[in-house]
Amino acid sequence: MKPFDVRLLRYARDSRWFLALSGVLGLIQTACIIVFSASISVLIVDLFLHHDALWRTGTPILLAIGAVCLRGASAWAWDAASRAAATRVKRSLREQIAESLSPRMLRGRSSADMSVIAGRGLDALDAYFSRYLPQLVLSGIATPIVVLVLWSQDVRSGLITIITLPLIPVFMILVGYFTQNVQQAEWETLRRLSAHFLDVVSGLTTLRIFGRVRHQQRVIAQVADRYRERTMRVLRVSFLSGFVLEILSTLSVAVVAVSIGTRLVAGQLDLFTGLFVLLLVPEAFTPIRMVGAQYHAAQEGVQASTDVFEILDARGAEPQPAEPLEWGSPVSLQKVCAEYGDVVTPPCSLELRPGELTALTGPSGTGKSSVFAVLLGFVPGRGLLRSGARTIDLRSAHARSTISWAGQRPELGPGTVRQNVALGMDLSDMVLERALRLAALPDLPADRVLGELGSGVSGGQAQRLALARAYARALIRQTPLLLLDEPTSALDSETEAAVIAGWRELANEGFALCIITHREEVASVCDVRHRLVREETAHV
Repeated sequence: MKPFDVRLLRYARDSRWFLALSGVLGLIQTACIIVFSASISVLIVDLFLHHDALWRTGTPILLAIGAVCLRGASAWAWDAASRAAATRVKRSLREQIAESLSPRMLRGRSSADMSVIAGRGLDALDAYFSRYLPQLVLSGIATPIVVLVLWSQDVRSGLITIITLPLIPVFMILVGYFTQNVQQAEWETLRRLSAHFLDVVSGLTTLRIFGRVRHQQRVIAQVADRYRERTMRVLRVSFLSGFVLEILSTLSVAVVAVSIGTRLVAGQLDLFTGLFVLLLVPEAFTPIRMVGAQYHAAQEGVQASTDVFEILDARGAEPQPAEPLEWGSPVSLQKVCAEYGDVVTPPCSLELRPGELTALTGPSGTGKSSVFAVLLGFVPGRGLLRSGARTIDLRSAHARSTISWAGQRPELGPGTVRQNVALGMDLSDMVLERALRLAALPDLPADRVLGELGSGVSGGQAQRLALARAYARALIRQTPLLLLDEPTSALDSETEAAVIAGWRELANEGFALCIITHREEVASVCDVRHRLVREETAHV
């Protein structure tokens, strides 16, 4: 991760106006610094060299007071804009992450990992946007202007400043490389701790059954202790780097001060120039020194944003939504197969007609669920999908927008039954009631509250709630194709018959249903039966 990553401008679009505003406010603050230094220098010269009365020095006093007030106001506006920009950027990045997530993108990342990245990680960007970036902009504006003013007033002081000034960024880069490695280790430890803790909480019941709770307590304590050590190491490095930068800037200012003092004593420099230069020299070093200090404070957010950009950059490889499938036209799958690295599943070709139930059967591992995943764009695949006059190349597009589906594992969350069925859709009472009836759940209250991971309903009810969700989507958006993966595996024969009756009702309305099943009772009632056979997987 670079100290400033241009991807921030690409993804964090709200940061552009903030950088422009920071530049304007930084220019105002720089002008205030110069006016204040000049006013104070004039005031001291008039009072102690020219022996003017205090009441006759009103102009420099008013200018100094005005410069201080304006600098304070601009600093307040700078801080307020920084906090507002950080909030907007985090919201924008979280929205983009939520919009871009898909099962394909989540492969290799746990839910705990995503929670840490989108939660704690993005919160750490506060320091990056509210302190580091504004300071970086200020140093890019204030330091060159102050150095030019110093050069115009005293060439020797300007030359000393130009020679000593690069020492700060050089040491800042050297320390920064070491700090980045330490911070990366701390961030990885935090992610592992969070992922492990979530896994333990999710499987707490199983751990209690097998008596492994105390062992996991010790493991969590060990990981937490490593995280504490990593955090303290980061703090030690941060304090050390801040001390180094302070020493360098102090010595640089001292060199200029000694030069000015000796020339003042020798009469080679007037008092106004000496005072003006002495007041300005620290302001040339302060912005760039503060950049180094704030960079360490923003390192956690920098590391987290690296993971955020990896997620958002992966969107370019995602297949794009295809044109909607034509209602009432047969859907033809031609040599559809999934690609898992260099392994390709056997091709599948079949035709799904409106008003028909198609059973997709075969032994486990023959690629039945993979066919659904390719159609939905969840895994890379190849093949063609034809609907009427439209042909979709599954290498670069998916038909998810006009497909309703229910997977093998029902994913339910905390909330009411209505919220779990709607899943963000505008769901009327009539559609909800019909979806629950088709899923053989007519007596389940819509306002029943479910707990974490859908606790509060049985496994069979959870499976039928997932079916109701797919039915609701099909009814609201009129998706011509319904894909159901093992939809009755947890149901008894009576409930299964009620669910099959719901399929037949949807088929009579013109929907095409494709059901993956291992149950002979389900396959026997379908209009078409397509069996996948186990073949040798291909390698590419």
